[in-house]
Amino acid sequence: MSVLGTSAVRRCLTGMVLLAATLWAVPSPAAAVFTDVESHWSRPFVAPLAARGIVQGYPDGRFHPERPVTRAEFVRMMVLALDRPVPAQVLAHLPPVFTDMEPGHWSRASVEAAWELGWLAVEAGDRCGGDGYTTRAEVAVFAARAGGAGAASPAPRFSDAGDIPAWAARAAAAAVAEGWMDGYPDGSFRPAGILTRAEAAAVTARLLRSRGALFDVVGYLTAAPRPIGDRVELAIRLDGGEDASIRLPASAEAWYGGRSVPVAELRVLDEVALVTSGPGPVYVEAWRGAEQGRLVMAVPSLGRITYLDGQGQRRSRAVHAGAPVARNGRPAALADLQAGDLLYLVLARDGGVRAVDAVRADVRGRIWAADLTWGRLFVGPSSGAARWYLGADDVVVFIDGRRAAFGDLRLGDRLLAALDSTGRLQYVEAYRREVPAR
Repeated sequence: MSVLGTSAVRRCLTGMVLLAATLWAVPSPAAAVFTDVESHWSRPFVAPLAARGIVQGYPDGRFHPERPVTRAEFVRMMVLALDRPVPAQVLAHLPPVFTDMEPGHWSRASVEAAWELGWLAVEAGDRCGGDGYTTRAEVAVFAARAGGAGAASPAPRFSDAGDIPAWAARAAAAAVAEGWMDGYPDGSFRPAGILTRAEAAAVTARLLRSRGALFDVVGYLTAAPRPIGDRVELAIRLDGGEDASIRLPASAEAWYGGRSVPVAELRVLDEVALVTSGPGPVYVEAWRGAEQGRLVMAVPSLGRITYLDGQGQRRSRAVHAGAPVARNGRPAALADLQAGDLLYLVLARDGGVRAVDAVRADVRGRIWAADLTWGRLFVGPSSGAARWYLGADDVVVFIDGRRAAFGDLRLGDRLLAALDSTGRLQYVEAYRREVPAR
């Protein structure tokens, strides 16, 4: 359905969004991801951190995500992400805090900043062991202190809970409860496990995300990307409700659905998150959640809809205030929807509904014959069960999700259609590539 597909949403709903935009021109080139991270599970964490200048790769162009990380490397990563290291000119006049941290050590600024902030459970005058590898238990304590996790966080039941040192037990529970660290599929935490560079990036990025500081721009597209010379413009409704227009290089790519795609291929209502202010290249992440179903009821006063999903399960969702609604290819309101309407819901990350596209499918089948002179189609599930339908004067037609004219329809097209009160075709969705399952 355009509906269920998207360009109807893209065109019909776009006209319903007013854009008063602030223009941001971003000169940086598109982000080039480390060659060994492109298909690695850590990519969504490593890429935005690289754009912010928090992590770097090796001269060979790789990140080496499975290499172990030292305490000093992890501390530096977190301090760069969450605070600022002590300026070198200040340290030059101060004695080292730790006995194994020489005045010229590359990580001294970060390590001493972390100590000043209370993130390190090490006493002044002791060894910090910066060049040694760090364990998951140590990282949990560091993350809990840096993130300000409460000690009362519910404790997950790890299969190896007895192996977690007493000094790290609450921190491990808090770090997992806050979403900064994960347990393993077998239910273990593995407190003595050595942290890898990929895991360090994941902890850091999750902590930044929980503070709303991982991305500079977060919102959703209110219009299709617009090419302007050697750039492409994104019209974005920010999470705060303001509108912005951001211009990126035409070569920019977005991480979308587990793969890189040109930014120009993003769609209206896609959610986007961008890193634009870091020393690294621009990073764009895009996401679209969608669900199909059949409407049970809409309650405009509560801003909610209830529907049966594709498995026949009854579900209810909140509809975002101001969310665009279309029915049979035309702007509508929640109150216009009727029980039995087929739905395509664009979902936001919070699980609410970003947009509703509905259609009443009075007619389904294939075009077996067409008389375009008289504006009529012979439609049905089979030629023997087909009948003639006249097109209304204002019939809305979409073919493979794109707006089209009635005369563009042809034999063999599969379609869904809604009829007006006189029995004429009011709305037609035709498919030549793929038929939505509903």
